[in-house]
Amino acid sequence: MRNAILVGIHKERKRHEKNAEKWKERVEVQQKVRVEKQQKRSGNIADRIEQNKIRKKKLLRPGFEGCKEGFVNEGGK
Repeated sequence: MRNAILVGIHKERKRHEKNAEKWKERVEVQQKVRVEKQQKRSGNIADRIEQNKIRKKKLLRPGFEGCKEGFVNEGGK
């Protein structure tokens, strides 16, 4: 009877250790993924800022696609 109790306790400890290892691995993976996503987000934000700087240099025309490269009726006369 006593031996069966000790065996049960031993099994429970082993199971707890395995679960603790899996949990630790899971937490590490989540942290790594979080860092990768944050780096990608930072890169995308930097790219968007750069694109906005380039876009602001050009004269944007509302109602038309793209930017104004010259006058609309240039050289018509």
